[in-house]
This record gives sequence, C-alpha cells and structure tokens, in this order.
Amino acid sequence: ALLKREKAIRLLAAVEQLSESDRTVIQLRNFQGLSHAEIAGRLNISEAAARRRWCDALRRLRQRLGDSSG
Repeated sequence: ALLKREKAIRLLAAVEQLSESDRTVIQLRNFQGLSHAEIAGRLNISEAAARRRWCDALRRLRQRLGDSSG
C-alpha cells in the first residue's frame, strides 16, 4: 500500500512538471478517460492532433519518470 502511494505521488508530481498543454491532454485522457475524439472536441483540434499531443505528452511524462519502456 505504501509503495502504491509513493508511485501515485511520484506520478502526480511528474504530471505537474509538464507544460500546461501536456498536463491537459494527460488529465483528459488518463484521469478523466476521454477518447481522442472527445479531447479533440474539447480542445477544438483534429482527432489526429489530439492523439499526437497525447502520445508526445505521454513520452515526456515517461522521460520525467525515468521510464524508458514502451
């Protein structure tokens, strides 16, 4: 339980260090469970752009966490 809590704290801290646009797509996709289409509608961008932004933001988040996998 303590390890899960520490991982969650580390994840939230890493998300907070991202740019506002990266934080937004991570929060919408990963925390709110929105689809790429729904994110696109909220941000007034294409679905492809929403997917690309999320992939880029996720890559940067993984780099902050020191996770080179996947």
